[in-house]
Amino acid sequence: QDNSLYISGKTNGNLENIDGKSNSGLSDYFLTKYSLSGSRKWLFLEGSSANDQVNGITTSENLVALTGTTGGNLFDEANSGSNDIFQKLFNINSQPYYDLSIQDSSLIEGDQTKAIISSTGV
Repeated sequence: QDNSLYISGKTNGNLENIDGKSNSGLSDYFLTKYSLSGSRKWLFLEGSSANDQVNGITTSENLVALTGTTGGNLFDEANSGSNDIFQKLFNINSQPYYDLSIQDSSLIEGDQTKAIISSTGV
């Protein structure tokens, strides 16, 4: 068990980031890991030139999964013209493991983003 605290959200500004990234647009999503004693282990910030946000987070023994929405081009994929759903998986050491963008804004209704996480087995 990792015994860590993961916090995700969105920001309109720059966050202190271990790899020097800054905000890419209107709002970007972030994921940060803290030890149970409160010390930050790592912070990841990413986004498109439009609004990006996390709508769900879940963890397993070795992975952290985020789902969210983006109004821009994320992961080198063109936006459908509205909000697209994205999924991003990380290993517990902050390394991005997998990303996916679904370009169908009709899937955003209800609990669809939760279904994407469930389908990965995380």
